Amino acid sequence: MRRAALLVLAALAASAGATRSEDVTLTTRDATLRGTLLLPDGQGPFPVALLVVGSGPEDRDGNSPLLPAKLGYFRALAEALAARGIATLRYDKIGAGTGVAAATKFATANDGRGLFRAEIASIGGWTQKLRADPRLGEITVVGHSQGALMALLAARTVQPDRVVSLAGQGADIGTTLERQLSAQLPPALLADVRGVLSTIRATGRAPALPASLAAVPVLSALFQGVNGAYLADWIRFDPATQAERLTAPLLVVGGGADAQVTPDEVRRVAGARGGIQLAFVDGMSHVLKQATPEPASQAAAYSNPEVPLAPGLADTLAAFIRSGR
Repeated sequence: MRRAALLVLAALAASAGATRSEDVTLTTRDATLRGTLLLPDGQGPFPVALLVVGSGPEDRDGNSPLLPAKLGYFRALAEALAARGIATLRYDKIGAGTGVAAATKFATANDGRGLFRAEIASIGGWTQKLRADPRLGEITVVGHSQGALMALLAARTVQPDRVVSLAGQGADIGTTLERQLSAQLPPALLADVRGVLSTIRATGRAPALPASLAAVPVLSALFQGVNGAYLADWIRFDPATQAERLTAPLLVVGGGADAQVTPDEVRRVAGARGGIQLAFVDGMSHVLKQATPEPASQAAAYSNPEVPLAPGLADTLAAFIRSGR
């Protein structure tokens, strides 16, 4: 009898943390996108978070071919929220993971224009899909890094119940690039970058590059082709302005060990209007992993899949997501 009772208790403990994962598909005017719906154990309707990844070829799990390892931090975040009774939907955006093929049309049509707007539109499509699922309740759009701006822009149309800006930049991308490159480029090259950014702001298009920038592969790739067209659309939007215009409850989250987004940037977005909630997660790097400001710790956060999520992140998000319940 005692053995049977122990087996029952063990089975109950195992099932308490169980989750259900489903493959989901969204077909829009621009692409067919695929994602993962992760449901907590138990009966719904569950509050649900739509997770929007940042810039670059980053897939639904938070893996990027530009990094030395598969970090999987978005998958880890989804699992942590599921353990707190919150469903999540994470997806491969256009140009990443299973969405790579969907980016082809933007590479050949109109010099790549429209990709930025298509990514914003897909957030609306996913939100509608979540809203139609009877197993799901209130919807929070959680945007990370560049995805934070995407979430703010999309929310004005799709009207989710809540929005989270997670490690989002505090200025337009042109200002951010100038700040980041100022520590890496010689003065003459930086001046040429500023000239190109000024032209993009004034004309809405990436110009022909001066020879100095064209000779640097990473800068040439940044300002030409699809990337240049994408940048021209992206640069028009200031995150703080978008936060000021948002009427839905907004939580702005910064990382205490974020080497890419400064505390002042986070506070700028949070201070855009009254009523915005602000939280800093101690020991959180830009990729949401636990870290300190030390270079070795930062390197580990960006290269070691075993580094855990920053303690307190999932609890901070869960409290906000559930704040209306």
